[in-house]
Amino acid sequence: MPFKRQSSYLLTLAVAAVVSPSLYAAPADSWQCQTLANGEWQCTGSDTPVAADTPAVNVPSRPLNTSASADSKESINVSPASSTAPITTNVVKTTSNNAWQCTGLANGEWQCAEPNSQNSGQTAQVSQPNSTGQNAANNVQTSSVTHSNQYIAAQDLDWQKGEGGQCGRYIEPEYPQVIAGKEEITINADQSQTKIGEVSTLLGDIHVQQGNRSIHSDRATLYEANNLATLQGNVVYREPGLLIVSDNAQANMSTKETRFEAAQYVMHQQHIRGTAVSITRLPDTRIDLQDTSYTKCPPGDESWKINADEVILNPEEGFGTAKHATLRIGDVPVFYYPYFTFPIDDKRRSGFLYPTIGYSDGDGLELATPYYFNIAPNIDDTLTPHLYSSRGLSLDNELRYMNAYSHNVLSTAFLADDRKANRDRWLVDAQHRGNFNGWRSNVDYTRVSDNNYFNDLNTGLTVNRQDHLDQLAEASYSQNNWTLTARAHSYQTITTATRPYRKLPQVTLSGSQYDLIENTDTELSYLADFTSFERDNANLTGINRVNGQRAHLQPSISLPFRWPWAHVTPKATLWASQYSLDDQVNGQPSSVNRTVGVFSVDSGLSFERTVNDAGMIQTLEPRLFALYVPEENQDAIPNFDTSEYSFTYSSLFRENRFSGYDKIGDAQQATLGLSSGFYRANGSEVARMGIAQAHYFADRKVQLASTTAPSTSNRSNLAVEASWNVTDAFRISNDSELDASDYRLIENNLKFSYSPSINKVISLNFREREDTREQADLSFIWPVAKHWSVLGRWQEDIRNKTTPEALLGAEYSDCCWKVRIAAREYLPSGSTQRDSGIYLQFVLKGLGAFGQGGSGLFNNITGFEEREKQNDY
Repeated sequence: MPFKRQSSYLLTLAVAAVVSPSLYAAPADSWQCQTLANGEWQCTGSDTPVAADTPAVNVPSRPLNTSASADSKESINVSPASSTAPITTNVVKTTSNNAWQCTGLANGEWQCAEPNSQNSGQTAQVSQPNSTGQNAANNVQTSSVTHSNQYIAAQDLDWQKGEGGQCGRYIEPEYPQVIAGKEEITINADQSQTKIGEVSTLLGDIHVQQGNRSIHSDRATLYEANNLATLQGNVVYREPGLLIVSDNAQANMSTKETRFEAAQYVMHQQHIRGTAVSITRLPDTRIDLQDTSYTKCPPGDESWKINADEVILNPEEGFGTAKHATLRIGDVPVFYYPYFTFPIDDKRRSGFLYPTIGYSDGDGLELATPYYFNIAPNIDDTLTPHLYSSRGLSLDNELRYMNAYSHNVLSTAFLADDRKANRDRWLVDAQHRGNFNGWRSNVDYTRVSDNNYFNDLNTGLTVNRQDHLDQLAEASYSQNNWTLTARAHSYQTITTATRPYRKLPQVTLSGSQYDLIENTDTELSYLADFTSFERDNANLTGINRVNGQRAHLQPSISLPFRWPWAHVTPKATLWASQYSLDDQVNGQPSSVNRTVGVFSVDSGLSFERTVNDAGMIQTLEPRLFALYVPEENQDAIPNFDTSEYSFTYSSLFRENRFSGYDKIGDAQQATLGLSSGFYRANGSEVARMGIAQAHYFADRKVQLASTTAPSTSNRSNLAVEASWNVTDAFRISNDSELDASDYRLIENNLKFSYSPSINKVISLNFREREDTREQADLSFIWPVAKHWSVLGRWQEDIRNKTTPEALLGAEYSDCCWKVRIAAREYLPSGSTQRDSGIYLQFVLKGLGAFGQGGSGLFNNITGFEEREKQNDY
């Protein structure tokens, strides 16, 4: 599969060029201005001081013209004028420390006001005429001088520690709302000095803001000659999602190249931080990091990181390249990569994925090193050399292809001359889903070289592992109220179980029509099915040897009546089937016709009452289901796709006690059911219970096998279901079958689940049936100390005194890494020989997992997959 964002170096440092607010003028002397504690300005030229307490001072003539490039929002340029008109500065005395805000007006004057001043008339005006009678000051954005302390948190890299054991997170400051293309530039500083035509210097708490990008430093120097800007001391650059803190920075306004020295960086959304000797934003938008590191650990935690001599990031292409990169766990180097590429966004890029390492008794040491090929935007491939020390080298491959109408995956694996099995081992799996203008297509094909493939080999391919591997191809066409489907379905059985029938082919038409009778809810539904069944019958006997074709027609009509307190739905259905059979049992016809009518009425009432002052509501819902199906001899019909439903509460309200179309059970019965639910005032369910029993007015002669005696009881066993949400975290559920005569427990399925949080899950299931089975299944994930959790699964066949699965593990986890160690003993499916292993897995949060177990060892533990998805770092 392609890279995941949380498993790659997400170092997209979208560093913009440093804003360069130069105050250029004709070659002459320099001006020096600073803000005094009383909120006033004190400015001096080369020979004339300007007293801060003087209401008005005439400063000697200085050629000055203010202008700003209309094409750039990133600078304020003040260039020389051709006239030498005097500048008159009117200073209004204030007692506030707040900043003066000044804006260039269209008439060539400056209008300044203190933002928090109660007297909006306090302004300072500077007259700036030029020889042409025009003034460029109207292009100046905004310039002000303030004190700022909002960057103190940047020294802690915006990290906020969590409470109650939580790891914490990066929190960005709020950014101003901006309109694209209208981002004004604001310059704040304690002191400024300009040498006209040469150098401008800003001193003390410098803050340059443009839109939602900003840069801060202690000192900034702007050189007009080479269009260069330098920032020194506590340099902090911000934009949404990115923070860079460095000792100094340099920006070339001509080449638009920016360089940060001795830098730290944070990418907030990706939970990434690191350091670099230098970070350079190149003119072509690439970013060059020298002697850099990357980690998802919180500030101050160096449990793991990746160091590289050089990393080049290409945001436009969506990938980066690293040279001489080393993964370090603490101070210990673990992996070394001389050169590799990696993604920095959702765009895909060819490269190595993270390896998997493991050990088991059956396979010895395992090492898998997948390589990802990004062939095209809609095509990719993952090739995984998988080495088993006791077997050999397997090549696993997954090819994916997508277009506007389909999604396709082809998975293959080949192990030449398995040293333990003494044969070649292989796997083929093809998956296809298509959809186009009402047409749908589906392919699900899996085949392996031998029955023990999945027991012996731990392939990392996403393949459905079942006793009967599907080999299915189907296409369907749908309109508003009908669907036509054509299907071919075969299987590969990899256990000793009897193979299912192949359906070669199956064609089905189904649909429904409402409102056949005006002003009623009458519904007509229909189903027509033709299927050809076949399977190898060499080792089978009796009716199990029969192959053949079946044509089945099943129309029905119903007329529902519904009220808020009740419902009644009468329904009539016709079962009409015709069979053409091969290898039929002696004495039975090879052509069989069956036509049976099915009549039912489903009805129920609904009552409600309030049971306490908290507004809890109890419902009482009696239900009556009447069913009539005449008896039809079906002994000559094989069970192509038919089985008997399990005995449950819901099965007693079905029209047929058999699945599929080969058997329609004769019935003259009425099923009585009673259920009750308890609901909080907000509608959430507290508890529900139900009990049902069928009463029979005739024997049931139709059975799944012709040799089974008819059922003669006049009533069924009792079906009971119950669930109780004891608390929001603790739930109990139960399904039971009780003997109708003495209420003895025949079958019971009891489940307890307790999950107060995503990291705390306990699940316990008991399954038992009288004289047949008795099983228990326990799984758990539970913290036992700070950073430590235990997890495991225990399956016990109590009746046969065997343990199909025993897994016990311990996990250490902190905010940036975790390690799991587990011992497992299990009985492979279809095998009588037990296997065992010790598994070790390292998970570097945000980087990936190393070791056995990531491919499904822990996934059968209830809640494990949900926890891993929720705790996605």
